[in-house]
Amino acid sequence: MKKTEREQILKTRRIVFCANTSWYLFNYRLSTISEFSNRFSEVMAIAPKDKFSRELTNNGVKLHHSDFARYKRSLVGRFLDFIQFRKLIKDINPDCVISFTSPSNIFFVILKYFLPSFKTIITISGRGSLFTNRGILGFLYRTTFKFLLRKSDAIFVQNEEDYLYANGVGCKSVTKVIGSGVDLSKFKIINKPFQTRRLKFFYIGRFLKSKGLDILLESVKILRQKEFADIEFYVLGFSVPGHEDSYDASELRALCCIHDVQLLGSTRSPEVEINKFDCLIMPTTYAEGTPKTILEAAACGRPSLVFDVPGCNDVIKHNINGWVVKDKTAHGLSAAIEMISSSSSDSLQIVSNNAHKLAKEHYSVAANTNSYLRVVDELFDD
Repeated sequence: MKKTEREQILKTRRIVFCANTSWYLFNYRLSTISEFSNRFSEVMAIAPKDKFSRELTNNGVKLHHSDFARYKRSLVGRFLDFIQFRKLIKDINPDCVISFTSPSNIFFVILKYFLPSFKTIITISGRGSLFTNRGILGFLYRTTFKFLLRKSDAIFVQNEEDYLYANGVGCKSVTKVIGSGVDLSKFKIINKPFQTRRLKFFYIGRFLKSKGLDILLESVKILRQKEFADIEFYVLGFSVPGHEDSYDASELRALCCIHDVQLLGSTRSPEVEINKFDCLIMPTTYAEGTPKTILEAAACGRPSLVFDVPGCNDVIKHNINGWVVKDKTAHGLSAAIEMISSSSSDSLQIVSNNAHKLAKEHYSVAANTNSYLRVVDELFDD
């Protein structure tokens, strides 16, 4: 087949992106969806309706709503969600689906038993706290998930541990990428001197205890008792209603007030907010994919302080572009914050420059999107 003929056939393929929130697709994957729209005639998305749904449609994304990712659903409720999801996919009749989050990953690989005609690309962006659960529930989840993944046509992973895991599933196409990439035209470095012992540390993300917010608040309490009053702490993000692990907004506000932490809420301009601070704290204690906030902070020349967990330690190298803490406790985190605050401005600037350099060379969203485009082309070549 001639190259031009093949390109014309590829262009007619119907591509569907799916995630558990419209917020995720807008903040993490809009550039990728836009690039696919330039290559394929029909590109659409599936996600539950939230306040970012309109942002997606305003940016030209054809969006289908599905409430498949609701929290605290019974098995009967999940089954009914799956039936509705199956009907939606059957109506859309995609040639290829690209799924980014756990609920849709599971639904799509199950659907392959009923609707085997479309190609399925699964993205494992960290396997979550349930995967590391050592009880019977964790065992059942790990066993079932590994079995189901065999039905996927391609798997993307974001850290070395997940890469090794995915290669043992039996899928013939496994690709490792650095998170979802970062838009280097948007997240830019703004150089400003580091004021040691008056540093501004910040957290951005969902207000979940499993993300380590409880450890962060406890570490601040320890530092305040040591009279580190000049160090500033800021928390940006949002609560997740219905999520059993989420802080209630009023609860978190009270805790932040007690520990002298500034609670700033959510933001639509993280590139502006990040440049107001000095160092990102990502205190999650379970395996992540590659936290996008780390990549965005690095692009702005802001180093990250993380625990020694997969995903975080794949990107952050200790004393190079940030700091990795092996003691995943409040005492371990507070000691690291104390050490960073006692460092010289020159040493902090070196780490900052390294973070920006690595982001510029390895973390671009364009490189990430090209990886997905390449795999889609390969799947349709089969």
